[in-house]
Amino acid sequence: MQKGDWFSLGSIVVIIAIAATFFFLAPKAPKLGIGLVELPGSTLTVAPKMSWATMQMFNMTLVQDGFITIHESIGGAPGPVVASRYVDGIGLHEGVGVPLETPLLHGVDYIALLHVDNGDHVYVPADDLPVSVNGIPVRADFQSDVPVPEVTP
Repeated sequence: MQKGDWFSLGSIVVIIAIAATFFFLAPKAPKLGIGLVELPGSTLTVAPKMSWATMQMFNMTLVQDGFITIHESIGGAPGPVVASRYVDGIGLHEGVGVPLETPLLHGVDYIALLHVDNGDHVYVPADDLPVSVNGIPVRADFQSDVPVPEVTP
């Protein structure tokens, strides 16, 4: 090996050592996750045959006042919120509509979740946590059953 080859090899070893040191000594990122509020007896289902382009309907049992949120499904996990509604009154609620600013897309997966209200009647994701029963979020997975409007040329 020539003098220049040893210098290049040494430079690569030093760069690898610095990178390895960075990765091993870097602080660990906090685990991200959502907190859940355990409320046994809570339920949520999509109300069959009761959806319109401007409203998605649900049946639920509330143990505490809160919200229904509708999320786009991203790989089976809740994604961005597309609609929400405050619901009060403990007990069984049938045919509760969540108003939609824009219609849900036909054939797209959505997830509805129950959330508890922190008392201000305003949905804030960081403050109004999802409800769970036995550690499992209370959710209803669905696709919009509103037909796609026909486009005329």
